[in-house]
Parts: sequence; structure tokens; C-alpha cells
Amino acid sequence: MQKARPSFYDLRAELAAMDVPALIVAGDEDDRVLETDLMLKRTIPRSGLVVLPKTGHVTNLEEPELFNHHVERFLALWRRCPS
Repeated sequence: MQKARPSFYDLRAELAAMDVPALIVAGDEDDRVLETDLMLKRTIPRSGLVVLPKTGHVTNLEEPELFNHHVERFLALWRRCPS
């Protein structure tokens, strides 16, 4: 599936035009995509980035409580400041 889609790097213009909040959750041990996560944070205007320690690619399964905490916090922030 991923091989068939364009690279996120090829979609930077479209990502930069996004006008919705986005939370990027990364694991600090996910070497394959950590740089891409940083690029997404720098590119998507209303994005946040959380890097979970000692976590790999499947952050929601490896650290579900911590993952949910950060998602809930992000959603609460955007409910207070929608624009």
C-alpha cells in the first residue's frame, strides 16, 4: 500500500495547505520515520508533535495510556482555540 502512494515529501505543498489540526505522534526508536515526522511537523501549519520515549512505530499499542493522554490533551487544546 505505501509503495503505491506518493512519498510525504512529494506532498509537501498539499500538506502545507492543510487547515485542520493534526497531531503527529512518533516513537523515539522508530528510526525509519522519525525524520519524516519532523518534516510533517514543520510542514503542516496547525500540527503538534509528540515523541514518546522508548517507543517504536506502533505508539498507540506500545504506550496506550501515554498515547491517549497526549491525544486527549491535543483535542482539548484545539477545543479551546479552534482557529
